[in-house]
Amino acid sequence: MPAADSAPDRAAPTVKIPFRSHRMKRLPSALVALALAASLPLQAADAPAPGKPSDSLLRAGSSSDEIKQLFREGYDLYQRGHLEEAYQKLEKALEREPSSDLALYLRNELGTHVLQRMIREAWESNDPNKRKLGDTAMRLLRLSAPVLERVRKDPAEIQKYVEALKQKEFDIVWGAIHHLVNIGPWAIPYLVNKDLLGNEREDDFRTNAIICLVQMRDDAVWPLIEALSSPNKFMRQNAAIILGHIRDERALAALKWAVENPNELPEVKVRAAESALKITGARKIEELKSAKEYYYLLAEKYYYSLPSVIRTFGFDWVQWRWDEANDALLMREVPPYALNELMAEEACLDGLMIDAEYTPLWGLLGCVHAAQLVENTLALEGAEDKKKLDLMTDEELTKIKAQTATFERSKVLENLVGRKHLYRALDRSLDDGTALVSVCLINSLRGMVKFEELPAPGAGAAAAREAVESGKEPPRPRESYPAYPLIKALTDKDKRVRYAAAGVLLDLNPPSKFLGLDAVLVNLLDAVGEMGARVVLIVHDERDNDDRRAIADLEKKLISLSCFPVVATSPREGVVKAKGFPAPDLVILQSKMGREIFFDIELPNKKTVTQSAWESLRDDVRTRAVPKYILCEDEADLAKAKEIYEDKAWYLKKPIERMELKNQLDKTFASPEAQKDTKGRAEKLAQAAAEALARLDPFNTIYSFREAVPALIRNLDPQHQRPDAIRIPCIEALGHFGDARALAALGSTVAEKSNDKAVRAAAAKALSEIYRQTALAPSTELYDIMKANLVDGELDVEVNLGEGFGNSSITNAQRLELQKHRRLHGDKFKPGVQMQQ
Repeated sequence: MPAADSAPDRAAPTVKIPFRSHRMKRLPSALVALALAASLPLQAADAPAPGKPSDSLLRAGSSSDEIKQLFREGYDLYQRGHLEEAYQKLEKALEREPSSDLALYLRNELGTHVLQRMIREAWESNDPNKRKLGDTAMRLLRLSAPVLERVRKDPAEIQKYVEALKQKEFDIVWGAIHHLVNIGPWAIPYLVNKDLLGNEREDDFRTNAIICLVQMRDDAVWPLIEALSSPNKFMRQNAAIILGHIRDERALAALKWAVENPNELPEVKVRAAESALKITGARKIEELKSAKEYYYLLAEKYYYSLPSVIRTFGFDWVQWRWDEANDALLMREVPPYALNELMAEEACLDGLMIDAEYTPLWGLLGCVHAAQLVENTLALEGAEDKKKLDLMTDEELTKIKAQTATFERSKVLENLVGRKHLYRALDRSLDDGTALVSVCLINSLRGMVKFEELPAPGAGAAAAREAVESGKEPPRPRESYPAYPLIKALTDKDKRVRYAAAGVLLDLNPPSKFLGLDAVLVNLLDAVGEMGARVVLIVHDERDNDDRRAIADLEKKLISLSCFPVVATSPREGVVKAKGFPAPDLVILQSKMGREIFFDIELPNKKTVTQSAWESLRDDVRTRAVPKYILCEDEADLAKAKEIYEDKAWYLKKPIERMELKNQLDKTFASPEAQKDTKGRAEKLAQAAAEALARLDPFNTIYSFREAVPALIRNLDPQHQRPDAIRIPCIEALGHFGDARALAALGSTVAEKSNDKAVRAAAAKALSEIYRQTALAPSTELYDIMKANLVDGELDVEVNLGEGFGNSSITNAQRLELQKHRRLHGDKFKPGVQMQQ
């Protein structure tokens, strides 16, 4: 980076490098290239940028030279560790509103790797200055994106820079490398191919390409890992060597497999082993874990989106694959939300290709496929919501639908994982607290669960006593009973998980008792009665006992006010949970947490942006309308918060008084929109539970189904205004159960003519089923209701009521009365023609 007083647009310095015109030995060319790369700066200081920045596009009173100078001073301060001063300089430059052309020039001058480092430090650190610098770096990336997008996808432009790598002049070669590095992933197929990296000739050309790939670092790692699958041994050797120089942990599993692979050539094994040792710092290859273990660790990191493996901080969401048949690198752009699961999926499958019996990978793969289904659903729902708000065009929505359709295969793939591995996946997701993934896995298990895999009542107690007496460790239920995670799900803190598990176990209809039996109906009855408890998301850090006490106190107060609290202890976890389905009714956001940076992954047609947690919750269509409280520590924090959050939120100050919280909640939830949203989500849970109960066979079950009757009857009460989608399965369940307590409610449902025909017909059928099982006679009131509606005009209602009378124990006199009534009122006669005298 040039010093502050350097000329702003000077030519790159001339450095003599001994480019060789004579032939070099094949393998050492890669090693020489790496030595050169190590001796040079990661980016040329002032390499020319595509396009000339135009001062006419700047804010009045600003100039490109002034902005460049500020950026250079800021970078120098950043390099020397003066982060606050660096941030102020860089911000001052951005305040002068550089054009996209100038932003790209500055991006190229700083180097993409510098900006990525700033963003990564912001992600991994709690230092507020690092977080602010990360935000600044991301804004520069966004600002430069329009111009860079034109350059990076122009094959002629990329090929021009690749051809320049053949030149002997350092300035030309290094300028080309600089531009290829900033073009990023789209330049890599021009470098990682059999004609260049796999070509044993043209040593100088290949040497410069290798230097370029080393400079690309993060962008080059995945393609080089794929290159290890090339049938070209020279390609594999060069890829292994370069990966060792980059020293990226993502390459470790593939390199270790190259060492272990019995079909790999010795010369490739040697280079792969050297690179693996460089990455780990180990002295001997025997000290390392097995390749399948490294693939498992890598897949975990992808699955959890750890920044050590998810290095995409710009707009490049690309997946790579090697086409072995054509010995070529393939690439495809993927939706941002899908990248981490796709890479986790590949890492799992790569590990299983080594050892298909390695159980941990199967369990993780089940979670990955479930997460793909969940995120795919959320992406499509988010896109449709945006379309409703005119924030997305028809063309953009069609693109999203096409992208999400390609990931529907995950449902098939999840089922292919198999029952026992899905149990392990569920166990992991329950421990992770990922409710939607757990629900997805539970639903996949619906048609797979076996009764004999469930733990019996008191399971493991005798074995545990025996183990203790013999001084051994007691066996764990999940090892002895594979389906134990389903029982575990019945007591999960998230009601959606509990309800889903209860529904599956009810459908299983086990022949005898099992551990957790009593919790099944309890959860389903809670679900059937769902009337819309408010879900409140608390985003609060948990660094010490004071934090834990504050969270517990707030949870207790919310529960006492009929709210369901959900806790997230980091901004990232909070934003992810807030954007999940269903969304919370309220977010209580700790003031300092709201200011922390969150890397919000937008939909594919939008650019990736970086925002604070507050900005992400405020701007995203899924959370825009969700009320937000800012929780402040004291008066000083409150004053500061009001400057930052302005009038977009309500404020609470510790300690929180219950009545103060109640009054605030009453104001928040008074709007019709808030009432409707919560009601709709509760009704979905109630409908699923009612449908599960309706499927229960009362003649072949160990469940105490009659305990559900009062809850089912309550759903028919007009005061509750339950939708027909809930009432009909409740009615069907009451009919199947044959409980006389439901007769009056069912009769009233038939009598109410404002009810839909389908509801009245279902109620009439339920009456018939109850009379068939009980052989009772209708009460006088119910007899009159049924008689009146025998001539209802709706044939389905009439037929079912007639069947009900047929099943009941009415007298023959009553049957004759009903016959006359039906004929008199049901048959339509016209007046006869009178005879003339």
